[in-house]
Amino acid sequence: MDRLTIQVFGQLADIVGSSTCSIDHVADTASLQQMLFTKYPLLKQKKFMVALNNKIIKENTPIGEAAAIALLPPFSGG
Repeated sequence: MDRLTIQVFGQLADIVGSSTCSIDHVADTASLQQMLFTKYPLLKQKKFMVALNNKIIKENTPIGEAAAIALLPPFSGG
C-alpha cells in the first residue's frame, strides 16, 4: 500500500520536525491518529484538528487512496 503524506502546521511541525511527514496508509482517521501518536508521542499532549481533503474532520472518517491530509493546530480569528 502507498504511504500518506501529511502537511503539518504551526507548533505541530516543531514536534514532527518538518512541515510534512509520511506514514503507512491507514484505513481511517482514528487509525491515523493512533499511528501518529505512536510515531510522535508528544502529539498526545497537543490539541489539533485533522483536515481530510480540505475539510476538518470531527469523527472517524475513511481515508481514500489519494487523500490530502493536514494537521492543524488550534487557531483563533477575530
